[in-house]
Formats: sequence, structure tokens, C-alpha cells
Amino acid sequence: MPKIIDVIIHQPKEPYSAQTMLVLDKMPDFRYRREGNLLLAEDGGFYSCYFHERPTPNSKAFGGAVFDIPLLDGGVERAEGQWWCGSHPIGREMEVVQPGYNTIAGLHKCYVFTGGATVEKRLIDNWLERNEASRDYRKYEKKPPAPPALPQVWRQS
Repeated sequence: MPKIIDVIIHQPKEPYSAQTMLVLDKMPDFRYRREGNLLLAEDGGFYSCYFHERPTPNSKAFGGAVFDIPLLDGGVERAEGQWWCGSHPIGREMEVVQPGYNTIAGLHKCYVFTGGATVEKRLIDNWLERNEASRDYRKYEKKPPAPPALPQVWRQS
């Protein structure tokens, strides 16, 4: 179960609204179950959903990328353009948000907050009751080491 270790409120330039980014101790481990034409997963208040739609030659989910979706029963569902990322229906039952999220290690590899998951809003609210959100979007960006000092080869007399 992922735990929130930081919340970053990112305010991009107008006309865009503020975005919430979560820094997690680990990524959600989504294992999906079938429910009609949906694949649904949950890990500690983080939810994910794929919906099935027949691809066409000019329209394939994820650009037609081929990947495996892990199932609760230990099997996999092969995605080849027919499984699209969707909103989890849990949002009909409780207040949810769709923030970006990643781990510190993940951000050090590539500074991108992943989207596509639905999160129980109460998890973020509970964290914010005890902590303050950051406004520094680049807070966890891995900085390159400073270049070594150049030797002094020129001296003025």
C-alpha cells in the first residue's frame, strides 16, 4: 500500500488551474479484476481502470503499444490497443481526485508525475492535516553535480 510522503501543489501558467502531485514511498501495485468491459484495480485508496473498446486502424489505445495488464488471479491481459485508461467508478461512491504521482527514485530517473489513477481525496486531506504542501514543483529533481573548479592558469600582475 503506497503512503504519501509529500504533496506538491503546482500552479502552471494561466489559463491552467493548480495541479496536485503526490510523492509516494512506493508506486501502487495494481492487480486488476474483470467487471463487464472494465478492468478494475485498487491498492490502499489508489484506483485504476481500463475499459475495453475495439481499436480501429487509426485509433488504438496507448498508440497501439503492446503490454501486459496483471490480473488478480495471477494471469495477464495482453493489451494491444483495445484497453483504454478510464475513470474508476469508485468516484460515484466517494470523493476522489486524479493527481499526478511518483516516488523520489522514479523522479530521479525521469522527472514525470504519472497520471491515470484515481485517489481517495481523504488520503490527501489526512496528510495535509499533519503536513504542509510544497509549492516547489522541482523539489525532487536530481541536480547534476557542480562542475569541478577550473585551475587558475592566468594571473594578473
